[in-house]
Amino acid sequence: MAIDDLQQSVRQMLFAKEAAPVEGLSARGQRVYRRQVRRSLVNGVTLGVPIARALLGEEAVEGLIEQWLDASVPTTRLYWQLPLEFAGWVAEMPSPVHPALPELVHWETAEVDILNAPDASSEALSAAPTDGARAELHPSARLCIYRHPVHRMTVESTDWPEALETPAFIIAYRRGERVFWNLLEPQVAQLLAKLAEGATVGEGLAFLESLYGAVDRGVLVERLGALVERGALVGFRGAELATPR
Repeated sequence: MAIDDLQQSVRQMLFAKEAAPVEGLSARGQRVYRRQVRRSLVNGVTLGVPIARALLGEEAVEGLIEQWLDASVPTTRLYWQLPLEFAGWVAEMPSPVHPALPELVHWETAEVDILNAPDASSEALSAAPTDGARAELHPSARLCIYRHPVHRMTVESTDWPEALETPAFIIAYRRGERVFWNLLEPQVAQLLAKLAEGATVGEGLAFLESLYGAVDRGVLVERLGALVERGALVGFRGAELATPR
């Protein structure tokens, strides 16, 4: 059997809902290996979702993870990324246990992602958000939108949260060894999303003006400066400060 065919057979043996034995290998050994590998993956994901585990219970969460393994073969080779792939699957579930579950799993696994993100470079950047400048977000910064206040939940939470009247726009990031988050005004969140795509500050502000007709450029520039002070943004590269219009 060719190496590629063997690898595919082993993956099928490990992850297919109905395991097909690999020719030439011990059937008992394959059963033991499958059980050990899947148990390791289940443990890796459950560690990343402690709040969901507290709300749903160990068995229910492990059952969801087993369903994920049956339906979607993990693609990552990094153990800490397993909860992120699980979160993507939960987000596509047609009928989750509760409407807040996909958001909660996303929030919990976003924290895993943030804690494992690289540090910012030591290059000195301007703290002034200029029209011609491009923003550099901290490598750990993640923009999130939630319709339930999952970002305020803890392992002590005993009930699912009610839906918010308006979505919560959040930027989460690492400072030292801790995860911090800030609520954002919708326009600030939209501006940050454009900057994360590579737009200059001026281009981002123009984009908002195309949506809203008029925006307070001065206030938005101040908000960006505050995010530099908090560590969500590393700074800005580019032209001299233009007077906000």
